[in-house]
Parts: sequence; structure tokens; C-alpha cells
Amino acid sequence: YPVEKLMRDVKVMQIFEVWEKADFFALPQLCATLNAACSQGDGMLTLMAFSCLGSYKGKQELRADLFETYFMRSRKFQKMQELLAGIKEVVDARVLVILPDQEPRRTWGWNRNSADLRFECEYMVEEARDAGLIPDHWDIAAWSALEEAIAGRSTITHEQALRWAQEPGQALIVHQEDMLLQRYPDILFAQGTRDAAVRQVAGYALEGHVLEVVHPNAVFVQTEASPERKDRMYQPLRHAPMPIIHPFDSD
Repeated sequence: YPVEKLMRDVKVMQIFEVWEKADFFALPQLCATLNAACSQGDGMLTLMAFSCLGSYKGKQELRADLFETYFMRSRKFQKMQELLAGIKEVVDARVLVILPDQEPRRTWGWNRNSADLRFECEYMVEEARDAGLIPDHWDIAAWSALEEAIAGRSTITHEQALRWAQEPGQALIVHQEDMLLQRYPDILFAQGTRDAAVRQVAGYALEGHVLEVVHPNAVFVQTEASPERKDRMYQPLRHAPMPIIHPFDSD
């Protein structure tokens, strides 16, 4: 095994260790991911993160501005640029930011057309790109595009994930998510926070599964609060745990 490539693995891990604010989730899988990214040809390490959508209080209307989504408007956006710059001194890397365009319908209970929501997300990305606001080596995608990418490669649907979330074994995590959602008065939950919590638990589990299929060798960057709970929510429908790092303080 080439020593210089082994050292790239170690250097990237050292960068992660300096930035880490909690505990790595799925450390063996994280090491395997870095090994793959640093040892295959020129290598490419992908860092993935969600940026939750903003909305107008009491309305089924998105804030149609990329920098009104929660990750992109926070200090974490600048910090992610710094983290990526450090990693790129060692190995080629990119950031993939995901806009959860299905969440307003599936979780919040909106009756908005899914195609319209996706169009709004893609439009805000194009506006930001045309204005030169998206950094180099950053990709931004609507969640529905990732689901489309695994068509024919997965048998797990949103409906199956929703049935799983309604089982008694998920009652505690649903309760915890219910308590969290009550802290977001700007979001209109059409059927209340309890129903939304069930759907959110299903959504996280489905997201973990889809990301395993479409980006099996990526590192997930946790941008949400309560990482010890959020990290676990991505895992139930996966074959292997998703490696997660926590490089940011809570805003």
C-alpha cells in the first residue's frame, strides 16, 4: 500500500479531529471512507450536509432564497468553506448540500405540488449560482433528485418508512422529535407536530437509506442540534452505519 496515500488518510483524519465538537459517529466506517477516498487514483472525498428550508410563518410558502435555508444562512456555511479548504490541501474534495424539497409535503403536511417545490429549490440555487454566491467545489441538489437517482436500485419507499415509524418501537424517538418541532413556530404543520414527528422520523430513516445507495463513500456533516439523537435517526434502514462528523458549534 503506497505510504504517501496512507499518509493522506491520516492527515484528513487529523483535520477532522481538530474540528470535531462531539464524537465521531461510526468511526470504523469513517476510516474506511477516508481510506477509499485517499487511495483510489486521485481520490475524491464528498462531504454531505442538509440545509433545511425556510418558510413564512403560518403559510405554505417557502423563502425562495438559498441563503434563507438554515445551514446556508448560518455561520456554519463559512466554517464549511474553511474545513473544505483544509481538506483540499491533502486530497480532492467537494461539498454536497441537499435541499429537502419533499419535506414540506411529507413531513409538514403541506398540499403544495411536489414539482413546484422542487422548481423553487432549483430556482433559488440557479439564482445564487448566477450571482456568484456558491463557492467552487460545492454542489447543491434537491432531495427529490437523489431519490430519482436510485430508481430501480432500492425497494424501500417513503410509505414503507412511514409504516415503520408508526411501530411501537419508535414511540420514544417520535416523542423526542415532537418536542423539538414545537420549537419551530414559523413552520406550518398542517396536522400538528405529533403527526409531523412520525413523518420526520420516517424521513430521516429514508434519507439515511437513500444516501447509502447514492453516495456510499461520503462523509455526512451534521449541521443540526442534538446530534446524539439526529445521528441515530439516519441509521435504521441502512446496511452499514453512516459516518458522521460534527465540526460546528451550535448556532
